[in-house]
Amino acid sequence: MPRRPAAQRWKGTAMPIAAREDALEILADRAPVLMLLLSEEGRVLACNAEAERILGRTSAELLDLEIGALASPASCARLRALLSGRAEENEPVELELRNRDGTEVSVEARARAVSWRGRRAWCLAALEPGALSRRLREVTRSYDVLRGLVETSCEPMWCIEYAEPVDLGGTDREIIRQVFENECYWGVCNRAFTRLYNLPDDLDIRRQPVNLYFPRSPENEAFVQQLIDAGFAIDDVLSLDVRHDGRAMYVENTVRCDIRDGKLYRMWGTVRDVTQFKRTQNKLVQMEHQYRDILTAVPDPILVFDRNGLLKAANPAFEQLLGWKVGEWLGRDVSGILELKRLLARRREMEPGSRASFTGRVMRADGSERRVQVTLTLTTDVDDGDSFIAVLRLLEASAPVPAEEGARPAALPQAPSADGGGG
Repeated sequence: MPRRPAAQRWKGTAMPIAAREDALEILADRAPVLMLLLSEEGRVLACNAEAERILGRTSAELLDLEIGALASPASCARLRALLSGRAEENEPVELELRNRDGTEVSVEARARAVSWRGRRAWCLAALEPGALSRRLREVTRSYDVLRGLVETSCEPMWCIEYAEPVDLGGTDREIIRQVFENECYWGVCNRAFTRLYNLPDDLDIRRQPVNLYFPRSPENEAFVQQLIDAGFAIDDVLSLDVRHDGRAMYVENTVRCDIRDGKLYRMWGTVRDVTQFKRTQNKLVQMEHQYRDILTAVPDPILVFDRNGLLKAANPAFEQLLGWKVGEWLGRDVSGILELKRLLARRREMEPGSRASFTGRVMRADGSERRVQVTLTLTTDVDDGDSFIAVLRLLEASAPVPAEEGARPAALPQAPSADGGGG
C-alpha cells in the first residue's frame, strides 16, 4: 500500500510543525498502537500507520469515514455512547472493528477527549490482544459461564477454602482436628445453597464462619473420617449441618478436594437435604425395635416365611417351645417342621392383610409332635413379594383334632449344619 508522509496521514493535510511536534507526530504515526482521531459526530479526522494496517485501508480511505463502517453494531453503539459523553472516558472497552473485507478484529481500546483545530475531538487508541491477553479473556469468559451455571443451578453447591491449609501428613485424628480448627472461609456458594440453609437475602455467607453451619460434632467427625478413608472424594455421605435459624439438618454430600504437596487447600461439592428421610428412617428403626420387643414377649411361636416355605424370621418362642435354633433355619425350608402345603395353597383364597385359622401338627427338635392352632396372615411387599406370618398356639394333648387337620411331617428333620447341609 503506498505510504504518505507521517504528517499527512496523521494530520490529514501537510502543514509546517515545530521539531517537538514533529517528534510526537512520528511517535504517534509509528507507534504499534491503532490510533484514530474522531469527531464528536463519529467521523475519522486522522489516523496512524497501525490503523491503516489493522483496518486494511489507506489514510485517504479512512479520512471522513463514519464509525458505522469501521465497527460492529454493538461496538458502534459503545463508541457513540463515549463520543456523546454517556460513557466514562479513558475506561478500557472491547471493540470489534471491521477491515475492508468485513473481517472483524478484536481490540481493547481507550478514548480521551482532546482539542483539535479549535473543536472537541476524541483520540482513540487500541491494541490487538496478545496471546496472553486472549488466553486471559478466554479464561474470564469460561469463568463467567461456569459462575452462571453454578448460580442458576437448582442443586445446592458450596466451597470451603482453607487460608491455613490442612496438613495431611498426620494421623486421622489430627487431620480431623485441622479440618474443623484451621482458618477457613466459604468460597463459592450458590443461591440454592443459601436457600437451603435459610440465609436472609441480604446476608453474604462468605462473611459467615464455616463452623456456624458445619460445626464440629460426632456426626461430622465421622463424615470427615469417611472423606479421609475414601481418598478425599466421596458421594452421598451423611453429615449433620445447621441452618441459619439454628435447626439441625441432615444432608448428603458429594465432595471433591484440591490437594497439593500433601495439603488440603479447598473442598467443594453439592448437598441434598435428607432431613425428612432421616427422621422417617429413625422412626421406622424405633418402631422396629418396639415390634421386636413385642414379638419377643409373645409366648406363642411366630414364623415368617415366603411362598416357597423359606424361613425369614422367627421369635424366641420358636426356640423356647419347639427347641429349634432360629439361626440354623433362616433361609431354609421349614416344611419339615410344619406341614405347609395346605397353608401355602390358601394363598389364592387370601387378600393381603387377611387371616385364616386352622389346626395342624408341628415337629419339635426332640422328635415329638404337638398339635397347634395356626393363624396365618398374608403380607405383600413390593421388594420381597408375598410373606406369610404363622402364629402357632400349642394345643393340649387331650384336645380333639378336626378331620381337616393337615398331615403330620413324615420324619424328624435335621437342623442345617454349619456348612449349609441338612434340613
